[in-house]
Amino acid sequence: YFIDAVINQVVDDLVTEKSYTETQAYNLLYSGGLTINVTQDADIQAICDNEVANVGDYLNGDTEYGLDYALTIHRADGSSENYSKEQLASYIQTAWGYDTPLLYGSEEAAQEAVDAFKSTLNIDEAGGDTVDERIELSPQPQTSVVVMDQYTGQVKAIVGGRGEKNSSLSLNRATDSARQPGSCFKILAAYAPALNEGKITLATTIDDEEYEYKNGQSVKYIGPTRVRYGIEHSMNVLAVKTLTDYVGETESYDYLLDFGFTTLTEDDKYSQAKALGGITNGVYNIEMTAAYAAIANGGTYMKPILYTQVLDHEGNVLLDNTTPEKHEVLKDSTAYLLTSAMEDVVNGAGGTGGSARLSNMPVAAKTGTSQESRDLWISAFTPYYTASVWGGYDDNSELSSTRYPKLIWKAVMSRVHENLEYKDFTMPSGITSAVVCKKSGKLAVEGLCDCDPRGSMVETEYFATGTVPTEVCDHHVSATICTSSGMLANEYCPEETKQ
Repeated sequence: YFIDAVINQVVDDLVTEKSYTETQAYNLLYSGGLTINVTQDADIQAICDNEVANVGDYLNGDTEYGLDYALTIHRADGSSENYSKEQLASYIQTAWGYDTPLLYGSEEAAQEAVDAFKSTLNIDEAGGDTVDERIELSPQPQTSVVVMDQYTGQVKAIVGGRGEKNSSLSLNRATDSARQPGSCFKILAAYAPALNEGKITLATTIDDEEYEYKNGQSVKYIGPTRVRYGIEHSMNVLAVKTLTDYVGETESYDYLLDFGFTTLTEDDKYSQAKALGGITNGVYNIEMTAAYAAIANGGTYMKPILYTQVLDHEGNVLLDNTTPEKHEVLKDSTAYLLTSAMEDVVNGAGGTGGSARLSNMPVAAKTGTSQESRDLWISAFTPYYTASVWGGYDDNSELSSTRYPKLIWKAVMSRVHENLEYKDFTMPSGITSAVVCKKSGKLAVEGLCDCDPRGSMVETEYFATGTVPTEVCDHHVSATICTSSGMLANEYCPEETKQ
């Protein structure tokens, strides 16, 4: 899959940078004696390949088989008839009543469906009809993995699917298959722009109340909370309100373009739903990885590269990709604040990414699940590498096993970091801290916020310099209670019953 992606990138660059036609580019690539220096790390690639091959271990034996099918009948009279997987699916759905006519519990069941379909086509082999048939079965659900060095833009490993790869330039789910990003977009579409523009802090409290999009569709809610907690627990209303009230739909869209996404449409530009990953076409894994790598790289986006140089047959540099395209998406202070909050996704008691925790390295992560669990994501980084893992069915069926992308991520990155020196995420100079109240997000009041009967509500929070709150907590107050009534004391309460 990595080599397939290299071929596509080199051909594209030959066309755009050297004005080759696509045919000329492919001819040169395959017959021109080129030397291509790729960014792939063979050890990391081997680890990824190995762990993806073991995905079945995480699925409790729930592996199914997706059927891709094509058939051409060459009739004895010289005519030809072509049949597609869609026609097969239509027949099976009608004749057998299958809701998922291209998904089977065994290879034998898939072959039975093919045979049943073929029996309706009146193939007369004895009379001279011949058949060209392609049957491809892929294990389902599927997955893709991308590992990237966030500081150089170099992609170190790509896995575009599980199961045996039988042909070159086949479907690469890491680079060619756009899938809905789910809650991984909350960071990129909502919180990153709002923090970067100084509209919110991690301590900002937003009412996570009953909420509707402008089109009337409701968003599930939980209760009032701070932004940091909302990121840790992946709370929907906070993300939608952040995008709508603090960022703006079109401004969010512009940030997503800066993060390198190429699949967005004009409709996405004005959509609130992109705060939760609801977009028209989905995103590619390699672009999701590069977007999170920008956060890991202190806010600087690096366009992902798969090769550094292409040399012609005489050793002359034909394409130089040593220094990738880059630009600033976020201030380094914003990137650090997001990193800090995403560490809670992994380490917090209620974080959605706890199963990706590494024993020897800090991790900052965001998980994502699209509607009806049709797409699962984890995009996460360490001080060394950024990696994203996607999981789902090729036909968008609903998933029953929802943890396996996180387990793949942990398995891969545990082995990748096994012999690397421990590092912490680096705090930039533009960060300061303050003691705030968890309930109000304002400066904590000693003797009040730390005396909440539910437990101390005091914590230290990080801020970009100049954004520390100036107001003190108004959630907690001091009052005199009448012990007889349990209500606020007044002048009619006996003095001995006041406390």
